[in-house]
Amino acid sequence: MKEYEFLDHTSEIKFVTRGKSFEEALEHSVIAFSEYICRGQKVAKKKKLAFEVVGGDNKSLFFNFLNELIFNFDANKFLPSTAKVVFDGKKLKAELFGDNAKKYRALADVKAVTYSEMKVGKKGKVWELVAVLDV
Repeated sequence: MKEYEFLDHTSEIKFVTRGKSFEEALEHSVIAFSEYICRGQKVAKKKKLAFEVVGGDNKSLFFNFLNELIFNFDANKFLPSTAKVVFDGKKLKAELFGDNAKKYRALADVKAVTYSEMKVGKKGKVWELVAVLDV
């Protein structure tokens, strides 16, 4: 099982992440997000950031989770590398590990996450999350 992969899209960034659980698939979305932003640069795990998100369903939780990644990248210059996610049935608690974005060169920009083509579900025993990022 590939943890994540980028998919063809005409003008945006589209990726799919997979995991044995919803939480693991979300953790892999952090890695995909980071790989796109960093253009392959390895991100150190020198800082920690924690946040919580809520949503009416798994799709809105995923959307809100990605929005937090974008917000913290833009506002706090936090560049994630990995994450640990816990879902208690009502809210997601995320602990991200990464570094200050100012230490890295030629970073890509992400404007927003979109509901366009977003998917959250299971294929057999594997969770799959598909997202499109407006760049």
